[in-house]
Order: sequence, then structure tokens, then C-alpha cells
Amino acid sequence: MSAFPFVSTMALSALVLLSFSPDALAAPDLASVRELYAAASYEEALAALKDVESTDNIEVVEQYRALCLLGLGRSADAEQALERIVMRRPLYVVSATDVSPRLVTLFHEVRRRSLPTATREVYTRAKTSYDRNDHKAAARQFKDVLTLVSDPDLAGQNQTLAELKQLAEGFMALSEAALAAAVAPVAPPPPAPVTAPVPEVAKAPSVARVYTTADSDVVAPQAIKRAMPGWRPPNPLVAQQSFHGVLEVVINEQGLVERAGMSRASFPSYDADLLTATKEWRFRPATRNGEPVKFHLAFEVALLASREE
Repeated sequence: MSAFPFVSTMALSALVLLSFSPDALAAPDLASVRELYAAASYEEALAALKDVESTDNIEVVEQYRALCLLGLGRSADAEQALERIVMRRPLYVVSATDVSPRLVTLFHEVRRRSLPTATREVYTRAKTSYDRNDHKAAARQFKDVLTLVSDPDLAGQNQTLAELKQLAEGFMALSEAALAAAVAPVAPPPPAPVTAPVPEVAKAPSVARVYTTADSDVVAPQAIKRAMPGWRPPNPLVAQQSFHGVLEVVINEQGLVERAGMSRASFPSYDADLLTATKEWRFRPATRNGEPVKFHLAFEVALLASREE
């Protein structure tokens, strides 16, 4: 008796053939599997599939495997094959016009069950790419996370995925900003200086030098008021993670923060609070030969994961 009572074996085989691209079926190993499946030789088809595990089109392999297992009445094993598809390519979907309704229904059941875990794994890979400064990969992966959390198969999932969406949006914005900065056009070189003598009154005022810790003859500024904003993670998922950044400031001759910026972002909302806080910072200015001078400082920013007691 056919495993699909609503359609004949021959009709089902013809329907399955439509679901795979000509290139995939052109490979001798998959063509052999197709012929075995069409002949309802499910055990032989499964055995043949063991020889095509290394193919790049693993989704086609697992889809054939699931069809053969369903033909043998092994629904639980078919679900495992479909779950492997979801975990490897969470965005992969089976079209209702390509394969049997039974396989489509089973695939969506498996996908709804597996997609939350798969989505979190995509986020973890994206965060790893971001931490390695691979912003191109990170932006693409965070975009995949946002696509997944809006997927119909995740409708009705718990609040954790909403928190994941918030994180992915923030880090995708940071990744895209880093990519934009990397490809920003380089300013053209300044025009050649005029050779004619310039009257003294027409000369531009000299720009004060900004000293650093590399200048051994300069006494570094001393903090008088340098309050850091409190770190309040927006949700429990963020609280379980650590974030690290670098704040750079220029302190002027009056001991005020003249410029501030994040050379490495920590967490978007905290970075904004930190830059606002620097406007209230006060220092004893750096001095060189007893005279106040501008000075550049860099501060490590560490937002550490909370530890449950």
C-alpha cells in the first residue's frame, strides 16, 4: 500500500521530481537515488544516499531521505532528517507546490519546533563575527536573525525572541556603520602651498597640539569628576552577556572634555549615555613645562554579564 493514500506512487514520484533543480538531478549519485525512489525501493534509496553525504546540496539529500523514510512509515526518522535541514539552513523552506502535502505539513511542524534554537545559533555566529570585526559577515548574519524572528513559523513564540530582535537590530546598525566608515571616501590631498611669501597678519593661527601618554615630558591630566553611567541591561538576555568597548577623549587646557567618541562600541544605548556623561567630566589639565596643554586619553569600557547567586 502506498505511504500516501491520496495519490498514487507514480503520481507522487512525478510530483517529487518537480521539487529539485535540473542541476541537482544531473549528478549521477542523486539520479540513482531518484530512480530508486521512483521505483518505491526506499531501503535501496536510503543506502545510496549514504554515498552523497558530502554533496553541497545537502538539503536535497535530506529531503529525499525524509521522503524515503515516510515511504517506509518511519515518521520519527523523517522528522530528524527535516530537522537537520532547519538547523543547517533556517531560512530554507519547502514550497507547497513542489512536494507532497504530507511532507510540507511535516516540514512546517519540525521547523516551528526547531526554529527558535536555530535562530539563536545564527545570532551567536553573528555576534562572534562582530567580535572578530568581520562586520560584513556580522551584518549579513544579523539580518538573517531579523528575518527569522519575523518568520510565520515563529508566530506566537515567547518574549525571548523579541529580546533577540532588539539585540540583532542594535548590532546590525553598528556593523553597517563600521562598514560605511571603512569605505568612506578619502579626502583629496590639500593643494600645494603658495610659494609667495604670506604677510604675517594673514597667517592662520597655529592649532594646539594634542599630547598623549607617549610624550614623556607631559604630566597627564588628573580626574576630579569622572562619573560613569550605570549599566542597566534592557532585558535578561542582554544581562547574561559581556560587552567591551573603548572610549577616547581629548581634554583641553581647562580640564574639560573637548571631544569624545567610541573607537570600539560596547552596547548602543550605554555608549550614548557614556558620551553624554563625558560633558560633565572635570580634570586637572595636563601640563608641559608648567603650562596647560591638550591631552588624549583612552578608557576601556567593560559591561560584564551578571552572575546569578
